[in-house]
Parts: sequence; C-alpha cells; structure tokens
Amino acid sequence: MLCPRCDGQGTVHEVRIRLNGEIARLCDECEALWREGTEVSASSVVDFSTYVRPLGLRGLFEEVEILPGPIQC
Repeated sequence: MLCPRCDGQGTVHEVRIRLNGEIARLCDECEALWREGTEVSASSVVDFSTYVRPLGLRGLFEEVEILPGPIQC
C-alpha cells in the first residue's frame, strides 16, 4: 500500500512494536504511523517517534518488526 501522507513516495507496512507487541501500520519513507483499527489516511496520522517515545523507545525502525503479507485494510 502506498502512503497517503507522502503522496505514495513510501510504502505502508504492517508492523509489530517489539516492546509491547502492538500492531500498527508504518510508512517506510515519512514514518507516519496508524494504530491498529485506524483508517490509513492522511488525516489520521501520528508520527512514529512521537507515538513511541512515551513508551521509552527512540523511534528507530529496529524497534519494530515488519510483518509478512499484505496489509489488511
């Protein structure tokens, strides 16, 4: 799935946050994040680092696991 925030420059992947096992969707270009159950749209974005810093993480891609398969919309 192409990212609606960065006009398709990035790809949105389903990921698991390693710390807590939470499933989310993350753009590999602009680091837009959508929590599970949230519509992937330009208006529902949370920045990855903004979301994970309160969890004690640094906002690095190594802190997530990219899940295989297509994104479930």
